[in-house]
Amino acid sequence: MGELVALGDGASGYLTRNAGSRGVVVAGGSRGLRLEACRALDLEELVILAVGGVSAGELIAAAKWLRSMLTIGPIGVVAAEAAATGALALAKVQPVPALALLDPPGLHELGDADGALGALQAHFPGSGPRLSSASIREEEDRLIQRGLEAEFFVYPGAVPGFLDPKGPEYGRLAARQVWERVEIFILEALDTPR
Repeated sequence: MGELVALGDGASGYLTRNAGSRGVVVAGGSRGLRLEACRALDLEELVILAVGGVSAGELIAAAKWLRSMLTIGPIGVVAAEAAATGALALAKVQPVPALALLDPPGLHELGDADGALGALQAHFPGSGPRLSSASIREEEDRLIQRGLEAEFFVYPGAVPGFLDPKGPEYGRLAARQVWERVEIFILEALDTPR
């Protein structure tokens, strides 16, 4: 399905080599979650690079590597958990036509979501101490009013960590919904000129 690749400066990633002309950087979360993302998004149309890094610098380096090594078209980002902050920072310095956030730690990172961000999709657990459904909806409405294409999903009964297939909080049905929605979102957003 893929191979480990050296990105430079001691960093590495997991690359799926499909024939596609569009790319996706998958970042953050556990190794199991990143591999699940690669499986879920393993489409002929996409070349996927999964990295463990969560900082903006690590995501910028991964996106640059993917673009330079494969000379592909637009690159989307799927950022899990703590990588949400780095992914939003990435959108301030280079175009990110599609950003999917998976189980982000909070909403404060979204406060200044703009820059070169094309479309945003976010997936939140419906239970747990982090966020209320009302605050998630308010943030989604605020971003839409600012002109950002945003779509947020809350999964009732899911708790933080629900996307990690190796974790104790894994929610198989919710995870399946997330991956179906992310696949459609990424393909549509990378096809739409922004």
